[in-house]
Formats: sequence, C-alpha cells, structure tokens
Amino acid sequence: MKKIIALAVAAVVAAPAMADLTIGGSTELNLAAESNAAGTHSVETNVQVTAMSESETGMYVKAFAELELLEDANSNVDIDDNYLEIGAAAANVSFGERAAAVAWKGGDDSFAATTSMGYGFTGKKLDSIAAVDTIVNITAVEGLTLQVAGNLSDNADGTGVYAGYSMGGFGFAANIVNGSDEDGYAVSGTAGMGGATVSVSYAKAENKDSGLAVTAAMGAVDVTIARMKDDATGNAETVYYGRYNLGNMGVEGFNVDVGAGSGTDAETRVGAELTYTF
Repeated sequence: MKKIIALAVAAVVAAPAMADLTIGGSTELNLAAESNAAGTHSVETNVQVTAMSESETGMYVKAFAELELLEDANSNVDIDDNYLEIGAAAANVSFGERAAAVAWKGGDDSFAATTSMGYGFTGKKLDSIAAVDTIVNITAVEGLTLQVAGNLSDNADGTGVYAGYSMGGFGFAANIVNGSDEDGYAVSGTAGMGGATVSVSYAKAENKDSGLAVTAAMGAVDVTIARMKDDATGNAETVYYGRYNLGNMGVEGFNVDVGAGSGTDAETRVGAELTYTF
C-alpha cells in the first residue's frame, strides 16, 4: 500500500503544470409588463468555463465555452460560445463559435418595447456576423483594433471586417458585412466627458433598411432613442428606452436594473432585471 501511495505522489509531482482554469457564470431574471398585455418573466443561467496557458514569451492558448440554460422547456439548453484562441499581445486568432466585434451601440435594450417592425432589425443584424468560425484580431497599435471574421466551413458564408479606435474618452468604430443574410455596414462614434458618455450609431443594410441610434449614459442611468426605417416602403418607427441601475442592494455579486421603453406604434414596457454573478 505504501508503495502505491509513493508512486501516486511521485506521479503528481512529476505531472506538468495545469492551465489556469476559471469556472463562473450568472443567473438573470427578467420581469416585464407591457400595456394591454399580460406580465412576463424569464430566467436564464449562463455558465462559463475558461482555460488558459501562457509561455514566457507571451504566447498563449485559451479555450472558452459558455453553456446557456433557458427557462423554456422546449429549448432549455444552448451553447453561446465555444472556441479556441491562440495569440500574443499583438494579434490572435480564434476558431469556433464566437460573435464578431460590434460597431452598432444601441445601449441596454433590455427594456425596449415591442414594435411592429421589430426593434433593432437593422443595427442588430449589421453590428456583427451572428455566427462565425474564424476570427483574426490585430491589436499591435495601442487603441486600435482590427478584425477580420468569416467562415472556413463549406456550408457557411459571410465575411466581416471591423475597425475600432479609442483614445482619451473618444472612440470610433465601423464594420462591413458581406456575403451573408446581414449584408451592409455600421458606423459609430463615442465621446466621454465629465462622467457622461454619448454614442451615435448608424447602420444600413443592402436591402435599404437603415437605423440611427443615440445613447447617453451617466452614472447609473442610460437612455437611448433609435429610429428604424424601411426605405423600400417608407415605413419608419422611433423607439426610446432607458434603465436605472440600483446596484447590488448590499449583496456581493447581485445587481438590479429597472427600466422602461416605448415608441411609435409600440406598447409601453416597464420591467426589472435581476442578475446574480457567481
């Protein structure tokens, strides 16, 4: 028995160092009510697993996976992200399921009201390719991020190019999407001063749909007004929404947001978002 224990100890001592492993997640409860409609609630839990190893030269390998658990019994398990990233300080490349960079800045739309056109049909489609399997990031220049995203799979298409630059409270971003159902471009500019931040975003799809959003944030408050237009029919809608952060209520890892939203041809929506991060 002593010999077996000695061999086990020797094996542990001789084993190579394991990667830095982090397991965490969050659970989010959304409560909402719209005029002329019954109140709703939803619960979503996301569990993230990250493993990373780095060499003395700065080269690293990182694995990330996120499991999404939904309240809906029909589709209660999903995988949000699942990728392998290899790189260094100046550049990296990732393979697997991962969203591309975002140029459109529409604020926290958790409390955006339901509209007949569907809020964000422009910006949300153009700010990134929804699912790509290869992303290259170049970050060699301070404040500048360049990204090329696409699919190596034979049964998928779509390419996205993103550029973002920030310095001293000011930032600019743009991206172009081509060869997918989300063809078009989006641009945005952000300025911060005295604790307040204002962002302006514009997006236009190849099918002539367009969107414009202005978001202002200061401290615990942020508000957004956005206008979507279908240039083919001339139909347009304006939505506005905002939130107020109540903080953690004295409980570590807990956070509470309350907010409301409305707009043209939209019901007024009020709600609360409770999040616990572990």
